[in-house]
Amino acid sequence: MHIEKIRRWQWMLIGLVVGLLLGSAYRSWTKTDWTAMYNVIGDQDRFEEILLRQDKGQPLFREVTIHPVASAKEQVRAFVVTGRYFDGPYAATGRMLAFEAPSPYPAGSAIERVSSATSKNFSQRYAALKNPTIREYLGLIDEAGFVDVQYAWWEIPAVVMLLWTAAGFFALGVFWPTVVNLLVYRSLFRPREEPGIDLSQVKSSAAGESKAPTDADLQKLAELESQLEASLAQDAAPAVTATATATLTSAPAALSTQPVAPAAEENPDDRHFALKPKDFYPTDHRGSHGFTLVELLIVIGIIVLLVGILMPVVTGVRKHSQLVKCASNLRQIGQGLEMYNQTVKALPDVPTPTGLSQALIEIRAATEPLFHCPSDPTNALDYSMNPQFAGIPKMSGKAGDMLANESGARHPGGPNVLYFDGHVDQAAQK
Repeated sequence: MHIEKIRRWQWMLIGLVVGLLLGSAYRSWTKTDWTAMYNVIGDQDRFEEILLRQDKGQPLFREVTIHPVASAKEQVRAFVVTGRYFDGPYAATGRMLAFEAPSPYPAGSAIERVSSATSKNFSQRYAALKNPTIREYLGLIDEAGFVDVQYAWWEIPAVVMLLWTAAGFFALGVFWPTVVNLLVYRSLFRPREEPGIDLSQVKSSAAGESKAPTDADLQKLAELESQLEASLAQDAAPAVTATATATLTSAPAALSTQPVAPAAEENPDDRHFALKPKDFYPTDHRGSHGFTLVELLIVIGIIVLLVGILMPVVTGVRKHSQLVKCASNLRQIGQGLEMYNQTVKALPDVPTPTGLSQALIEIRAATEPLFHCPSDPTNALDYSMNPQFAGIPKMSGKAGDMLANESGARHPGGPNVLYFDGHVDQAAQK
């Protein structure tokens, strides 16, 4: 079976299988730990206080997104709320915060404050729900206009599988057969095949039994042969003599007056067939060089297997390179702190990420991109100094004391830590 002979429904079936395989691989490779990537709000009261803070009528906690967290059985068991908090030193860029909400979610002070401010019974509506979650809780607050919330429905395991399956179905079942038809038949659709003759259905009648000739038949046949030979001999003798005489008489004149035509080259095919090659019925002599359906499925399976083997390796290499880059950033920050200590005779007064970056940038000991960890997708300032040594000379610390560190646990094995002697190592996660 050539690849252009595969029917569209077969391509659709292949697309469904490939979509399911890719969806399963995507789910296993892209499990995001939001609490490890962002700064975690561990207290519900603190979360609801930040949720309702406003400045000039605008909420300070923006870009609020509810992420579903699936269990081992691919069922949504909990939710993580992420957002950007624009307050204090992060008033310009915002600080990424995350809150892991329990399920069911107990009603807090936020819903009561919203009910009092709007004179609506939001708290009663929430209490009437059975096993409510943070999604319904924030939905009521969003309805009151205090916060803008979106639900990351595209992260639901069932939706992810459905999207990948639909993508495989339309890519291989709809788009790819159309491309094949355009390349092979120059048409959007494959031409209709004419019905042929099925030789397996043709039956021939049984031949009758042959009988051996009798002696009388053989004798009669011999008499007919002898009579035919005698008749041919009598009729052919005068004609042969006259023809030979005429040929010998006219041969010299013909040879002298007519040029000798060259002998025509004999076609090897004409020696064996009475008809010329062009008179034969055209047949397809093309060899069977196309892919069969089984071969195509095997190739697709091998490609999926190779991708499944290589993706974890590529992911591990990428994470290791980000870890090395983060450690390099901390070493350069340590060199900048050494320059700052030699200039000011003390370490920076403000140990926060914003204060540390501003202090080193003012004396041109570092640049702003140096304070961003490559593993942080939020582009926030990720390095802070040990507040124990803020504003005092560097000689006050010992070689094994922590000078600066990375905020958050973004790397496997723990965050990077810079020590007073200049070396960087990972701190064990607690």
